[in-house]
Amino acid sequence: MKYFRITYSSDDNEIGFFPQVQAGTVPTTIDDFNFIGYLIFEEANSKTLIPKGHLNIRARKTDLISTSFPGFSGKLFVSAELNEILTATKSKGIQHLKTSLVLQDYSEEEYWIINPYLNSLEFIDFPKSEFVLMDRMLIHVLKEVHFENQEDFLEAYKQNRQDAIEKSYSDHKVLLFEKVAIKDDCNLDFFSLSPVRNSAICFFVSEKLKTTLEKARFTGITFKEMNT
Repeated sequence: MKYFRITYSSDDNEIGFFPQVQAGTVPTTIDDFNFIGYLIFEEANSKTLIPKGHLNIRARKTDLISTSFPGFSGKLFVSAELNEILTATKSKGIQHLKTSLVLQDYSEEEYWIINPYLNSLEFIDFPKSEFVLMDRMLIHVLKEVHFENQEDFLEAYKQNRQDAIEKSYSDHKVLLFEKVAIKDDCNLDFFSLSPVRNSAICFFVSEKLKTTLEKARFTGITFKEMNT
């Protein structure tokens, strides 16, 4: 099955202004330890504080919204209609959190935050995938590395994170996917993966789901080839 990256549109002709959401409302403050911004590949719970996004005065409302407000990073911010389709697809490690989009007239519409909490590594074809070690600023590739299986990758990834804590951060080398290869028997239509060079946390959709979303004419969506 073929897969594509799904991300927000940055085309001003479609969205009006990028990013569409720059401000938000938080139940307490973004410094609260329960704020969703502290979750990185973790599942939200009943105490998690979820922001509302405020549509920029120059932006247009779309089904997938681009954001820069804390708490939305590494997640998708989608309309209720798009969320309904995504909820019904075969997925794994994806959490759907209800919130609102505050429009320019201060009215609110139901929107959802798509929060990834599981890394779908079991569907990765490791021998066909490619990995790199990059400098801490993510500018230069320092070394290409290879893994034969998930266990070897996880061991190296955990050690890489530990090294970032124990050794000098200025010398830290960041381990990332350079090229993602999916196993032929993967049957998911929607999943997330990290750490990927071109976007840290990436969301992937099957060709089947891509076709469904295109036929439904959802707005604000950009599809890219898996490794672009």
